[in-house]
Amino acid sequence: MGDAGARDVEVEIDVDRLVAHACRLVRDDPLLLHRFEPRRPDALAAELGRFVSETLARHGVRAAARFAGYVRRCRLSPEDYDRFGHYLLTAALVCRVGPERLVLIGAALTTLRLVAVDGAR
Repeated sequence: MGDAGARDVEVEIDVDRLVAHACRLVRDDPLLLHRFEPRRPDALAAELGRFVSETLARHGVRAAARFAGYVRRCRLSPEDYDRFGHYLLTAALVCRVGPERLVLIGAALTTLRLVAVDGAR
């Protein structure tokens, strides 16, 4: 059988499904719902979709820099941001992105926190 069965298989990720799940978790959290531009409910999905797509394409630093402006406008506290990050990572787990992609998303979230939340204080 060799090592062919041990290789990671590159699985296509449904970014729209992942983003929809993360947005649903945010909308269901009364502490976060009001933070993400309630007058533009589609903004989070659009911005988050770009962030996740770029991150999975291994452009996490660029993705974080682009998403930072949106996050700053939402005026997330560090606690709010951590809740948001938890929901995004939960959605990634539900969508079975795999460990490597989960690490990519986590690293981009950490960079984003440094740029948009901790650096904005």
